[in-house]
Amino acid sequence: MAIALEAFTVVVRPEGLARLGGVAVFQELVPNSTFCYDDELARCAFMDRSDAIEFVQTLHLRGLETTELAEPDVVLVTAFDGTMKPDCDWLEVANYKKGWIGWLAGTEPTSIAAPSTWDPDAESNLQRMSNEEAAKRLRFVRREENVEVFVDTETGKELFVGRTGLPLDQMYEEAKDFVVENIRQPGDVPAEKSLEQDFRRVIQMLQILSERRSDSWPVHWLLGKAWHAIDDAPRAKAALQRALELDADNVDILREVAGVCLELGNGTEAVAAAEKAVAQEPENAELLSNLAVAYLMDDRCVEAKKTIDCAAKIAPEDAITQGVAQVITAVDLGQRKRPTKLADLSGPTAIASKPSVFTRIRGFALRLLGKK
Repeated sequence: MAIALEAFTVVVRPEGLARLGGVAVFQELVPNSTFCYDDELARCAFMDRSDAIEFVQTLHLRGLETTELAEPDVVLVTAFDGTMKPDCDWLEVANYKKGWIGWLAGTEPTSIAAPSTWDPDAESNLQRMSNEEAAKRLRFVRREENVEVFVDTETGKELFVGRTGLPLDQMYEEAKDFVVENIRQPGDVPAEKSLEQDFRRVIQMLQILSERRSDSWPVHWLLGKAWHAIDDAPRAKAALQRALELDADNVDILREVAGVCLELGNGTEAVAAAEKAVAQEPENAELLSNLAVAYLMDDRCVEAKKTIDCAAKIAPEDAITQGVAQVITAVDLGQRKRPTKLADLSGPTAIASKPSVFTRIRGFALRLLGKK
């Protein structure tokens, strides 16, 4: 058998369906009425590429392989030219009348599974436009619930594009508000289990935004903080470092990178980020305290003592600075082991009454993310 390919079609191979828990699970995940199955391959289709990418990310978070790093379980086929991403050797595609079909390699496409609305003799002007052509010809005029309405400036006709996801600006605001409301500081406990599903939904949104707005450091910063909230420090670090690539001297990104590095036990990288932050704001006692902790965990006790002394002169009444100084002194005198991860500063021997040496008021995050 074969499956009909329409607009932007997400196709899953049999091994991926089995890994997901079966074709019924896939069908439940499909956010629209375009599901079909040919006894081998399952698919669904979207009119907008970003919605298709969002659904691919949903499948990725469910454990399916979606990249070229290994044999992909999922591919995204663009039906107006038959191209697929990523490339794979298990899907064959071909023209059928005025449309496209696909089938599992090694089988015969003797019949076609398709939604009842599929008409291979129909020709869609919208599908036949390239991205560049659509950008020139189509002008957005309004949104009606989940339908975006465009005017083709060459023909004067309205075109309707069904959407399953939020507009990008709305997606950004929703993701930002949720991450900031539930922000986790380095050293704090992860988000409650009851919030994990919501965080994963927000992560999907931010991954779409990171592709569509790849040069926006706040998007990557938010993605890093979302991964961090559910205790995935390696992914958090990768996203935050991408944000740092886009704004290399941003103190507030640097401090987050340093904090995640300390959670991972990488004192050397933490020192590099914390030193750069202090270079930007040398009179900031909080940043100096962070740097002192990084020095201590990197087994540089002399630098740690000098740095925390500088912080204490600037903010002698600050409880965190005092607590860091006590820990450094205790390590120097052999009264406690040198911490190698941020978690070593928690518990009864930690900095008194403070959950994290990287504590920040929430208002900072709101200010930080006021621009996109």
